[in-house]
Amino acid sequence: RPGREDEALSVDADRAPWIAPLPAEDVLEPLRAPLPMERGPLILRLLQTPAGPRLLLLVHHLVGDGWSLQVIAQELMALLSGATLPAPSPSSFADWTRWEAGQPPPPPAPPLQAPALPWEGPGEGRVCARFLAIDVAATRRLKDEAAALGVTFAARVLAAWTHALGQWSGHEEVVVKVAEARRDAPLPGLEGVVGCFADTTPLRLPTRGGVEALSRAVHQRLAAR
Repeated sequence: RPGREDEALSVDADRAPWIAPLPAEDVLEPLRAPLPMERGPLILRLLQTPAGPRLLLLVHHLVGDGWSLQVIAQELMALLSGATLPAPSPSSFADWTRWEAGQPPPPPAPPLQAPALPWEGPGEGRVCARFLAIDVAATRRLKDEAAALGVTFAARVLAAWTHALGQWSGHEEVVVKVAEARRDAPLPGLEGVVGCFADTTPLRLPTRGGVEALSRAVHQRLAAR
């Protein structure tokens, strides 16, 4: 639904041949330096590299979020391709902040009754990390499964994640942070506004059940946010 933050930014290299990846050594150094908060800019930087000047799209969260990156990149591509930009949005980030300030607070959630984790208590603990890349074939299979179940791809992947958390922790429910773009306010044109709308929402999710039941349960919780 509108307002999601988990949309991928894609660039069509054939239509924008002027876009090229920067070598790592050209990117790391300016990223280490803090953005000039007192004078700006907080969005773009011009880098001088051995291959020539490069425009780095670097957005501080004070002025933009992941969705804003899409807006800025699409407008830059349109300008550099000679296209005409759309008319400015009738709404602004300030309009959204005033609307947000007038919304009632959400009701408090009941406490999560969770047993002690296996590594809690006296003694030494161990923290580990595991990174898993999902290839194109697996991504297509998951999308097909989600379509067959009548759920979103995000719900299908999140169901697998919560199931894994349940296996590791022994909990029947877990609370995870879900990113939201927060652009579903009744204001026209928010999809084209640059600003820090994004937020994370704690979401209580079940960890038990088969693939079908768990995916649909997660889908319902996501839709009810």
